[in-house]
Amino acid sequence: MRYRQIHLDFHTAPVIGDVGVDFDVKDFVQTLKDAHVNSINIFAKCHHGMCYYPTKIGKMHPSLKYDLMGQMIEELHKNDITCPIYFPIGWEEDAADHTEWLEMGEDGIPGHKKPDDESYYSWRKLCLNNSAYKEYIKAQVAELIDNYEVDGFWFDIIFQRKCICDECVAEMQAEGLDPKKERDVLKHDEQVLYKFQREINDFVASKGKNIPTFYNSSWAPNNGADGFEIDKRAALQDHMEIESLPSGEWGYNHFPLFVNYHNRNNGDVIGMNGKFHLSWGDHGSLKNNEALEYECFRMIANGCACSVGDQLHPRGYMNKAAYARIGKVYSEIEKLEKYTEGSEKVADIGVVVSTDFYTRNTFSDEGVMRMLMELHYTFDFIPASENLRRYKMIILPDKVNVDGELSVKLKEYIEAGGKVLATYRSTDKDSLDVEYIRESDYEPSYICIDDGLIKDVESLEYVCYVRGAYVKSSLPVKAYVGDPYYNRTADCFSSHRHFPFNKKSEYPAIVLNDKIAYCSFPLFEDYIVNGNRVYRDIIGYMIGELLDNPTVMVEAPTCAEVTVRRKAGKQYVHIISYIPERRTKTIDVVDTKLPILNTKIYMSKDVGYMDEGYTKAKLVRSGETFDLVDEGDGKLSVTIPVIDGYECVELS
Repeated sequence: MRYRQIHLDFHTAPVIGDVGVDFDVKDFVQTLKDAHVNSINIFAKCHHGMCYYPTKIGKMHPSLKYDLMGQMIEELHKNDITCPIYFPIGWEEDAADHTEWLEMGEDGIPGHKKPDDESYYSWRKLCLNNSAYKEYIKAQVAELIDNYEVDGFWFDIIFQRKCICDECVAEMQAEGLDPKKERDVLKHDEQVLYKFQREINDFVASKGKNIPTFYNSSWAPNNGADGFEIDKRAALQDHMEIESLPSGEWGYNHFPLFVNYHNRNNGDVIGMNGKFHLSWGDHGSLKNNEALEYECFRMIANGCACSVGDQLHPRGYMNKAAYARIGKVYSEIEKLEKYTEGSEKVADIGVVVSTDFYTRNTFSDEGVMRMLMELHYTFDFIPASENLRRYKMIILPDKVNVDGELSVKLKEYIEAGGKVLATYRSTDKDSLDVEYIRESDYEPSYICIDDGLIKDVESLEYVCYVRGAYVKSSLPVKAYVGDPYYNRTADCFSSHRHFPFNKKSEYPAIVLNDKIAYCSFPLFEDYIVNGNRVYRDIIGYMIGELLDNPTVMVEAPTCAEVTVRRKAGKQYVHIISYIPERRTKTIDVVDTKLPILNTKIYMSKDVGYMDEGYTKAKLVRSGETFDLVDEGDGKLSVTIPVIDGYECVELS
């Protein structure tokens, strides 16, 4: 896996009449080399359905007079730069003229696009279950494999949008699914994607050249409410890639949410951002230097290779300013990659994914991710089927269905010394000693915190905006649910918002012993929606009561991001400190890195993979070394005087 990649878009309308006239293949490759790039995804065709090589199957762009893709491949290979082929499938306007290939939505609009739709990303969507369209795709893939030295395929737009075309409806009915039920249609969409990937993989393999494949899709970290495991589809490709342009629709919470699921087993993972200020096709813009650093350092700190998205000008010339900026960051990545390549992730906490695939609600997962990042705990998102004993602690956020199988696993895990934290509907009488009774009578209601329970949290009845649950448990009660006077209605209200606290109820809000901690409110969802710091303080208290010996802990501001990886008997602590700020109505902007002073790192001596006699800490970027201090109580420490935006600390 190459660590310094470019993903090169070229979605170029057929009305543009001078495609490739300024392309200079020598300058193209030299620009990449100067930017420390060692792999680039190049385009065979685009969302307009235009091909950029001579084709007998599709349609070559009408103003292109030569084999643009072929020139790229030949010169890139001469310079040891790999170049997988970008091949969009679900969006290609030329192929969409075959109206019988289009998806059909419940609104009856072919391809989901109205004739007067001028919005961004308003492409007609083709059905990946259509037999004739799949044969067309295979013919183009065969043409490329037969005529070029192909390093791999990067297939794009691998998704379905609740298609009820004739072919999909017939297949659903044959499988006992009801095309009138949204849940069944969504389930069929997932089955279509799995079948499509497997069919294309088999076809590529049949050409006998061992060509890697990747399918760009919605790789959301969930299993699906009916047991469909996203991992089954992820296994049908050679690596995982996380497309995440934070200034586009993704935001800065997207990448850590996805990467902490997909890198848990140390497979090949690539992170992708873009050089754009906004998102794809944002011509004439450049991402801030600090933002590009932040996003790429995030990738490598999570064991990922880096891929920066760009779009070539229709005339074929390179944006030298963009590649100067990329090269500045990639020169740093080149120095760092030897420390992360082949490294393994360290995670003390396993978070069982709570997301229901069919509702696409990631609030609880996003909330627990933000809290753990801000508290600097190491964690993985995991499916319920995971081996729980990999982790010192398991978190069940808000809405995990603790069914019979998971209940048994949790009980065995706790009996073996594991610790469990759960919230809201993640209850189970047998394994957790918490029995769900019903939803709370009030929304919002209160959680009654007494003095001395949580450090730096004053005694108060704290409002919880999202409705909680009434439960019963024999575990020690640390806090109770507080009731307001009434729920606010049109006829019964007081002041501007909700009714104030009235009285403490009989129902526990927090129960906790030395193995299990539970809160009856959906604090993770409430935190990501409403951002009340006390919710993080409560969760931090509960984790602290259970997890007494984390592998690594870092004393740093909550804005700092910490990951830990290991390699060859050494630990690598990555600390990132940049500041995303909401300066517009819709996007977070990064143009500032925040130096942090006197950052103290603690490491546990009770770690099985560590070599004996850890004594040194080294700053990988500067080479500066420090002695580790024995703190007693099974801990070593080191204090780093200054971390200027990003540092990788080697403990050895």
